[in-house]
Amino acid sequence: MKIFKNNIGKFSLLFFSVLFLITRFYRLDSLPIFTDEAIYVRWTQIIKSVETLRFIPLTDGKQPFYMWLSVPFLKFIKDPLIALRTLSVLSGLGLFIGTWVFLGLQTKTKIHSNPLLLLWDSLETNLTPKLILSILFIINTYSLMFDRLASADTMLSMFLVWGIIFTLLQKSYYRVDIALILGGIFGLAWLTKSPAPIFFAISSAYLFLKSKNKKKAIVLSVLSGIVMFGIYSILRLGPQFHMISLRNADYVYPYSHILYSLFDPIRPHAIAQIDIYANYINIFILIIGLFLYTKATSSTKYLNIFLWLVPTVGVLLYAKVFTSRYTLFTLPYLITILSLGWAYLLKKSKLALILFIPLCFLQAKYSYNLVTNPFTLQLPKNDQGYTKEWTAGWGIKDMSEFFISEARSGKNVIVATEGNFGNPKDSIQVYTNNIAGVTVVPQDVYFTKIPDSMQNAKNAGDFVYFVYNSNRVNLDSISKSKVELITSFIKPDQTSYQVYKLL
Repeated sequence: MKIFKNNIGKFSLLFFSVLFLITRFYRLDSLPIFTDEAIYVRWTQIIKSVETLRFIPLTDGKQPFYMWLSVPFLKFIKDPLIALRTLSVLSGLGLFIGTWVFLGLQTKTKIHSNPLLLLWDSLETNLTPKLILSILFIINTYSLMFDRLASADTMLSMFLVWGIIFTLLQKSYYRVDIALILGGIFGLAWLTKSPAPIFFAISSAYLFLKSKNKKKAIVLSVLSGIVMFGIYSILRLGPQFHMISLRNADYVYPYSHILYSLFDPIRPHAIAQIDIYANYINIFILIIGLFLYTKATSSTKYLNIFLWLVPTVGVLLYAKVFTSRYTLFTLPYLITILSLGWAYLLKKSKLALILFIPLCFLQAKYSYNLVTNPFTLQLPKNDQGYTKEWTAGWGIKDMSEFFISEARSGKNVIVATEGNFGNPKDSIQVYTNNIAGVTVVPQDVYFTKIPDSMQNAKNAGDFVYFVYNSNRVNLDSISKSKVELITSFIKPDQTSYQVYKLL
């Protein structure tokens, strides 16, 4: 009993970590394969199978570290989509624990000779805010969504929060080993996604501003930067390294954009972000928590606001295309702010639970619907592609199993799909990978006539199928007479994936 009393924070972290894993692993396949997931899983399969294609994500300007780490999961988990989603769940756990530690470091404690002891002690501080943080982290739909998707966003967020943790340690110790670890963390973050250098710049600036020994802070930050750039330079071994900067330009405006178009696109993006917060966190939890945070005490009070607000505004200002995942990496600092704000209110009056509990219940209900019945869930406008439109892969796994069963009965199956990237082409390849007799052939985005190549394949004795979204099918009368609609998979927006057989 005494052990539990002295280590209540550590046991609480263990309890909530188990609860976190249950909520993330439960019905992990309920959301259909999203188009970006299909691409990432397909790249991972290729990386696993072909040694010379380790850098294939660079062909689309994407860093490959998430796919590299996913390869071992493909060896032990049969479903390739679940394999990569498992890595995201574990990354989410690392993010949750990192946010817990980050909040713990915001209480001034005894500085030990070993920084690991300081981290250990931080698990026992700020227990009331940590309890609130754990609840908000587990029930919020923002992290739940991406902890359960095969994308690199949760992993990036995990690396960045641990980078900030070691930045706080460096402020207290100024050690070379911490500088090396810090550089390594940001280096791995940069191997994951491009926003990492922004947080490294924030880390270095914070150390410089808070340091009494400016020279030492600069030297250690330079050392961390060298390590970070050294790790990132691994990507220069890939022949398409230059594609990263080229593809970044497709998603981000140049710095000069602010000079001639300040409110476009920040105004519509800001409206979209508020919509995301209202659905994924609960607008009342957000507003009340933010207001009360101004009264709460924290040794890194302004750092929390800076880490949340400045990168968020930067994304809203410079992003050409915007969805919720582009600001996911700011979520740990927002939840930290909300936890401290609500903890302040609960400290003043326990009656605040009468307000807090129903708000959490409403958010938990929304998140539960995402897990159990995403088909009927109304997502924010900018995120509807996860369940609607051509990007949502409803029925992909079922139709893939049908093609596999056809091939295993001795038939040579040709599957012609709309487009050559993402859904449905890559997702069908994901599920039919290494299945002899199934060949996926990309075609035009719109299905208007039977291609000669497919007709020739049919004449040669192959079974030919077409997979298209219903709103992209516009066959002429002659082509209509040559195909049969054998099945369709409806989507929430009343479009569907349709499977046609060439007669």
